[in-house]
Amino acid sequence: MSEPVRVYVGADRSQLLAIKVLEHSIQRHTELPVEVHAMVDLPVRVPQDPSNWQRTGFSFSRFCIPELANYQGKALYLDADMLVFTDIADLWNIAFDSAKVIIQAELADEQQTSQKKDAPKKRVKQCAVMLLDCDRLNWKIDDIITGLDRNDYSYERLMFDLCLLKESEIRYAVPFRWNSMEQYQPGETALIHYT
Repeated sequence: MSEPVRVYVGADRSQLLAIKVLEHSIQRHTELPVEVHAMVDLPVRVPQDPSNWQRTGFSFSRFCIPELANYQGKALYLDADMLVFTDIADLWNIAFDSAKVIIQAELADEQQTSQKKDAPKKRVKQCAVMLLDCDRLNWKIDDIITGLDRNDYSYERLMFDLCLLKESEIRYAVPFRWNSMEQYQPGETALIHYT
């Protein structure tokens, strides 16, 4: 039997139903064994500087995953506000190619623009879908918060640049169809992020 697809979902208490719906959408389209772990109310210390506080109640959850997985195997991080429309195996089986984390690939210009009112014209790289090699990530959330408190990096550098890793340790290989923000194309969209 193959290793289960371990999905860690970042959420707050208001999204408990959304987690169940996401889990159903994953299970419905795959024959792989899947374990869904809801990360709600994790004991994450609040950084001293308010500018480094989490933007959601679960922003820092993704950095807890290697420890929650006992630093073994691989894991997938997803936000709760997502639905899957095809086999998660396509995402799960993306090769790390010596990287420790896989995040979204570069976006084409037509994927960057948004018609949503007040939405930014350009979309930043997304880490709402991440594959993590837990064997090789020694992250401890308390140490990460301490780094914020010492001003080793800012919230923006942590969350948007993944400054805990060298550039060579990040692979940009999650296709847009696996984090299609508020855009659904029948037959194309594998995961919609309905922020």
